[in-house]
Amino acid sequence: MNKTVQDYDWGISQLDAVMDRKEISGSHFLVLTNFGDHALHHLFPTLDHGTLELLYPTFKDVLNKFDLDLRMVSQWDTITGGFQQLVRTEPNPNPPDLKKYKK
Repeated sequence: MNKTVQDYDWGISQLDAVMDRKEISGSHFLVLTNFGDHALHHLFPTLDHGTLELLYPTFKDVLNKFDLDLRMVSQWDTITGGFQQLVRTEPNPNPPDLKKYKK
């Protein structure tokens, strides 16, 4: 899919680059010690991780407004996906579409 500079959305690109882990989200301790709230960290990299959880109500409203989904995966999915990415020699012919991603 060819996109022009006018079509580029920095926020959607950040969400496309990350996933959050089901086991980590919701636990303040795990978020702080395991790089949790990853999507919000990419959108607001200068905010302390301890405050990112306060943004979730607004973040979810914005995702709903623009018909987007936050990709939530298991820790196992991130480990296996990392190895799949390492052995990839060709670009992904079907990159994720956040407007169609189902949990």
